[in-house]
Amino acid sequence: MTVQIKNFRWHLSHKRNRLLQEVGKRVGKPLGKPTQIYLKVTHRCRTQCIMCSIWQNPNRPAEELSTDQWKTVLDDLRAWMGPYEVWFIGGEPFVRRDIFEILEHTARIGLHSKIVTRGVGILNEDQARKLVASGLDEYHVSVESLDPAIHDYLSPPPGSHEKALRGIQMINDIRRETGSSLRIVVKTIIMDTNAEELVPIVNWVRENDLDRIKFQPIEQELETQREKDWYEESPLWPHGEERVAAVVQAIDGLIAAKQDGAPIQNTEFELSNMRRYFENPKFMYDPVITHQLNIAGKKAPLFGHLEVWHNGDAMTVWDGPVLGNVLEHGFADLWRQRATVADSAALA
Repeated sequence: MTVQIKNFRWHLSHKRNRLLQEVGKRVGKPLGKPTQIYLKVTHRCRTQCIMCSIWQNPNRPAEELSTDQWKTVLDDLRAWMGPYEVWFIGGEPFVRRDIFEILEHTARIGLHSKIVTRGVGILNEDQARKLVASGLDEYHVSVESLDPAIHDYLSPPPGSHEKALRGIQMINDIRRETGSSLRIVVKTIIMDTNAEELVPIVNWVRENDLDRIKFQPIEQELETQREKDWYEESPLWPHGEERVAAVVQAIDGLIAAKQDGAPIQNTEFELSNMRRYFENPKFMYDPVITHQLNIAGKKAPLFGHLEVWHNGDAMTVWDGPVLGNVLEHGFADLWRQRATVADSAALA
């Protein structure tokens, strides 16, 4: 299957699903299927990011699905969703030695795939070639600063910055050499610590001919109890008018770069909402924590996403009720169990 046909089929499936969701909202029935599907293939990490608590959570389940079990999950997803898109997340997905085999299977059955990584898993050319050859569609890699000291402070241990950039360079060179359609997307979190680094990172993405850069604002640590005043004690939040102004100025710089043609994935509307968030964090808390800044103030979110955790548990939000385990129930049955229409809207 050519890349063009694969992408066309994925976009067609996505548009059909969104249409069903819109109809479902109007008639008061949960029509359609998940907007996004996340496969948390592991909870293990290779970094100890200070903006994340996953790596220090002692209560996480230890067991992980095997290679063959993940292949079965992917087959079941393909049968239920059609040629849809899946996100591979963690933890750090590249902790799994079988991740390349899992990605190859995903491509083989016609699913569009994206992976989110801290960039510390591609350590040599052989691994980079395996990744490019796997059929992965998008490699989303975190770069918090061009300054190694800042990046490694935010995402220890030391050397993480060097590994991430070296991996990007190897993958970029190999995809050009082989004519691969793999896209490289840099992901950067906006916070007080790296405010002055944001525009330089955009310029670096441009100079290295990477595909896109996507920004998200600092938020409450993942998998922690939600508290709207979390930022008051966070060392990553801009405290005081001067630092808030510095972050707002940096976001204005991103908007100007976007208008100048920079490959920033966020829309101007989304970036403007990030500015509002740093000016009034409590007011913008919900759109940020639910990752709805792209539509906040425009329309209500559609029926949300589905997460499959590393042990096979399925849920609609990480702290929501477990719908069941994918090794015991079909996806259609799990999705029907998720909630009433009103509850689904709240969880989306």
